[in-house]
Order: sequence, then structure tokens, then C-alpha cells
Amino acid sequence: MASAARYLARYGAEETREISRPPGRLPAHVVVVPAYAEHPQCLEWVFAHLRQPTCVIVVVNAPRGAPPEELARTQAHLRHLGADGRLTWRVLETQHCRHPLLVVDRTTTPMPDKHGVGGARKIGMDLGLHMMEQGWTTARWLHTTDADAVLPELYLEVELPETGLALYPFLHVSDDPLLARRAGLYEAHMHHYRRQLARAGSPYAYTALGSCMTVHREAYVTVRGMPKRDGGEDFHFANKVSKVAPVATLPCPQITLKARLSNRVPFGTGPALTRAADDASSYLTYNPAIFDGLQRLLDSFAGALPSDGWESAVAEELGFGKARAKLARQYSGSKLVSALHIWFDALKTLRFVHLAQDIHANVPLSCVTDQHTEHACARSHFANQATE
Repeated sequence: MASAARYLARYGAEETREISRPPGRLPAHVVVVPAYAEHPQCLEWVFAHLRQPTCVIVVVNAPRGAPPEELARTQAHLRHLGADGRLTWRVLETQHCRHPLLVVDRTTTPMPDKHGVGGARKIGMDLGLHMMEQGWTTARWLHTTDADAVLPELYLEVELPETGLALYPFLHVSDDPLLARRAGLYEAHMHHYRRQLARAGSPYAYTALGSCMTVHREAYVTVRGMPKRDGGEDFHFANKVSKVAPVATLPCPQITLKARLSNRVPFGTGPALTRAADDASSYLTYNPAIFDGLQRLLDSFAGALPSDGWESAVAEELGFGKARAKLARQYSGSKLVSALHIWFDALKTLRFVHLAQDIHANVPLSCVTDQHTEHACARSHFANQATE
């Protein structure tokens, strides 16, 4: 088992060496929330329904050169939380609970370039791991969410697997009918990709959102923590964990996410909703024929190379033949199959799909799903929580 102490000493956030002992024993749950340019009361909304106390770690952060209006919102959030230093212990009061709150100020000392939300998430999760290592909490799972989420009442009561990464189901909502519709279409697109990967036999058939995941401390340490990226950190983190531990998609409870337009990260839900089409006939998604080829490629892992079809040519662009030859000199049988799946990981799978789009053009979302319309139109929430 990887050593948490060794990880923290070599790779841990510098805040882990500055934190003071909390005022009393911490609850048996830890939830990390990165926050940039958020409403001052966002945490009250995130945790409004929880009836079990949890240790909340909020990393209020801003990048160097942040736009003045976004920096002002972030600083207002810090003032609302009563931050009086880089690390401040406070209490988060909600209707049902008093949650011990650790406020991390990464605004006075801005985040390094391109670290963004991933760097902020890592700071909070490293601090949570440090609390576990010090015996301040009996928690063994590091939960992480975002400031646009509303956690369900049973969030902390769901049965988790023994180890690895667990992903919560989610639903994007909005009081803006157009934005709600876009969110429904975007979700249908994400679920289509996951279902098609499962049909093809890919071990990476999951949807990993940083707002909807929890990781066991052992898995977190083994992969050396959350990637410090300004977008896609959740995808890359799940990809790393999936190679060393199970990734489980929980059936419930569902986390509600506020659909909102955003360009604060280069890709993800916010930018996708900004660019999205407004109806299923014009919203394009992956052609199912791509996943037929992916299935043939994955099936070949246990046997001979696939025939000279288009999937072989696409795989060669990714270096598949050379990688397979190298791995075949080290492994055989089931070990070779496992090694090939580790090499042909979630990132290479996505690259395969993107390359295959030049061969099999995208199709309208309406051609691959018939459930998104009702799903999108039923969305309504946050009536009094709209961003300013």
C-alpha cells in the first residue's frame, strides 16, 4: 500500500505543512469545494440538505491576472467566510447542521498559471488526506464537489465500495428554459458516449465529473493526487485511478448541478453549454459506427490483430501496433489483455473516437436517443439562487 505520509512529504500541497490543529474532533466525512468567483452564500446552498456533519474544505482561489469583476467576487466570498489568513478554521451553519469549515485563501497568493480548478481541488484533497493521516478524522474517502452543486440528503449515507473511485449520478438544472434544454442535450450526449463505450466493451465507460466523485485515500495516494490542470482534471484523475483500482458508478443519490454558461475553463460543462445547439435535430453527437470499430479493436486484444479495416488505421495513428508488439514481449494471455487496456486508456479511447469522426461523421442527437427532450424540459431549480 502506498504511504500517505510519503506522498504528502514529496507531492503534498504546501498548505499541508501550514495547517493548525482543528478546534475539536472532526466528523467522519471530508468534502472539498474549489471556489472561484462564486456567490458568497454558495456553500450554504451546496450543503443545505445534509443532516450529517462533515468537514468542509473550501479552496477560494483565483488565477494570476484574474478579471477585476471575478477577483472582486472571490474576495467578497472570502470576507463572507471570515477568512483572516491563508488557512482559517470556521463553522458553516446550515438549516440541519454545523459543519467544521476550513477556508483556504489562494487569492492573496494566486494559483500558478494553468493549475486552475485542478490545483485548487488538489490543495483541498491533500489537506483532507493530511487530516486523516494526523488522526483528526476517521474518514477514509475524499469527497469533492463544486460550488454550483446541491448535495442530496443521503449524499454521505450511500454504501461505497471497498476502495477506488466512486461516481455519483447527476442532473443539471436551470430556471432558464433555453439553458435547461441545452443542459439536457449535453447530458444526453455524455450518456450516449458512456453507453456506447460500454457496448464496445471499454473498461472506461463512466462519466467523471469533479463535482460528483469521491476517492478512497489509498487510491488517491497511489496516483499521486489530483492533476493540477485548469480543466479536465476530473477526466485525467479518473483515468489514472482506473488503472490501479475499481471505478464504480453509484446508482444514487443524484447530485443536482446548476447549469450555467462559463468560459473560465477551456473545456467542460460551462463552455459546452455556451456553444451548444438548442434542439436535438441540430445537436450533433458521435456516430454509433465509431463504436462498432472500437469494439472490433478491443476484441482483438485477446486474439490476432484486426483485419485491415478503418479501425486498424486509426489505431495505428495512435501507435497501437508498436505498443502491442512491445507489450507482447513482456506479457501473454490475460496479462497481455490487461496491459493493452491500460495502454489504450480513456484518453487514447477519446482520441480514437475523435480521429474516427473524420471517417464517420457526427449524427443528430435525435437519431440516437429519444429521452432527452422530456428530461430537459422537466428541469427547474435554483429559483432564488441565480448568479448575480
